[in-house]
Amino acid sequence: MKKKTSKTEQPCTFHIVISRFFSEMAEKHNVRVDDLNVHINCNTLYIQEYTPNGKTEYECLEMVDLNGL
Repeated sequence: MKKKTSKTEQPCTFHIVISRFFSEMAEKHNVRVDDLNVHINCNTLYIQEYTPNGKTEYECLEMVDLNGL
């Protein structure tokens, strides 16, 4: 008889997916992974580059409309 595995016993791949997404976006936009800022607002995914200057600055690199997915 096969043993059923619970959800807590199954390997979590969420962190792998997020890490790969950040790596691909950093390579696509030619920025460091540590400088990426990703957030969702009003069904739009914003990918920004953080520039630590005298004041906090973000440059929008890409916007993805999540309504079309």
